[in-house]
Formats: sequence, structure tokens, C-alpha cells
Amino acid sequence: MEFQNISERIEESSRIEKANQKKTLTATERDLERRRKNNEASRKSRAQRKDRFLMDVREVEFLKIENQRLKDFLTELELVIKEANDTLIAKFKYQLPTAS
Repeated sequence: MEFQNISERIEESSRIEKANQKKTLTATERDLERRRKNNEASRKSRAQRKDRFLMDVREVEFLKIENQRLKDFLTELELVIKEANDTLIAKFKYQLPTAS
């Protein structure tokens, strides 16, 4: 029990000491800490912006390829439609009764 009391006292003393250190930071130390945190946040923000940009570049490349694929598919469909129309027209020409 006594050991537990001593360890609790040491922990409490450590907590109080840390709290006092925070309170006793000079204005310069506070400014330096604020600058350090701001620099860290800026680095993180720039890294995230770079990641978003790279993702956008990849998406643009993917969409360009997909767009070309769809254009090619549309061209094929238009050709099939034209061939079907030509076949139907030719078939009807032969089936029309002659006016005699």
C-alpha cells in the first residue's frame, strides 16, 4: 500500500511539473511552438494537395482513354447501323412490285 502511495505521489508530482512547465513558457517559446505546429500543418496540407493533384492527373488520363474507347465504340455502332440500313434498303428495292 505504501508503495502505491509513493508511486501515486510521483505521478502527481510529474503531472504538476508538466503543467507548470506549460504555464512558464516564455512568449518566444510559445511563438516557436506555434511556428513549429504551423510548419507541420503546412507540410501536411501541401502533401495532401499534391496527392489530390496526382489523383486528378490519373483520373484525367483514365477518362481520356475511356472517352477514346467510347468514341471508337460509337463509330463501330454507326457503321453497323449504316450496313443494316443499306441491307434493308436493298432488300426492299427487290421486293417492291413493279407498276406494269
